[in-house]
Amino acid sequence: MGKVFFDPTVGERGGFLHEGLHPAIPDTAKEIPHEAFDALLAAQGAGKEIWPGKDGFPELRDPALPTGEKALANLRETRNRLLSKTDTLVNRHRDERDLGEKTTLSDADFSALLARRQELRDLPSKSQDPWSDHMALLGQLRA
Repeated sequence: MGKVFFDPTVGERGGFLHEGLHPAIPDTAKEIPHEAFDALLAAQGAGKEIWPGKDGFPELRDPALPTGEKALANLRETRNRLLSKTDTLVNRHRDERDLGEKTTLSDADFSALLARRQELRDLPSKSQDPWSDHMALLGQLRA
């Protein structure tokens, strides 16, 4: 396996070059040990971003939190996923009730479910901190 280099002048965030794959390695590139390269890629896979440091070597940073419309869009997307997860429960309850069958959910549980779904629908317009609300909803999706 050839040497790995990081060039801080490639694009906005620098880039990796591999000896043998890239015909010329510029003088601005810094050699990176394979262990460090593997660690950088693993951290990137876990959500970190790779940026050029002041010394030209790569460093890890937390990604910038989305703001404004992007944060609201993330919140709406996650909210819609949570609503989708309960669509089957709502439809089944209504079908059972319409057919005169015993319902899987009690009336109280069904009312609570509908109230929670309405809270989710109202959330984007009432949110003061869309990113925090989005992260809270993601926790509910994983539960």
